[in-house]
Amino acid sequence: MTPTELSQFPDALLLDVRLAEDYEAEHLAGAHNNAVFEVAFNGRMPELAPDKAAQIIVYGWNTESGEAAAAADKLGRNGYSSVAILEGGLESAKAAGLNTLIGTPIAAEPAPLEGVMAVDLDESRIGWTGRN
Repeated sequence: MTPTELSQFPDALLLDVRLAEDYEAEHLAGAHNNAVFEVAFNGRMPELAPDKAAQIIVYGWNTESGEAAAAADKLGRNGYSSVAILEGGLESAKAAGLNTLIGTPIAAEPAPLEGVMAVDLDESRIGWTGRN
């Protein structure tokens, strides 16, 4: 489904399947969030779409991000029968002029420290946490 075709489905569930932080930063007006790569994705769907025959339109950031395709696959395997992918995701929807809501910007990653750092060998220690 193209961004211009989206208006033909006013009753569809518009589902942003990116991470909550990305959704909070900017999302399409009227969209709900359910991050596809979270374990709870399937468990949250009955609350968002109790009718498995209801039209659901999923989108991620863009086509290459893969979020929407992964969500459509999961929804299909869970019995949702009317799932469409918004072609090009949020990126193409913005380019097509669709309304977005802008919220809290995503914090920039801190710059890595450079140079030589003094290490107090008496006060420093290395501990294994049991995770890789």
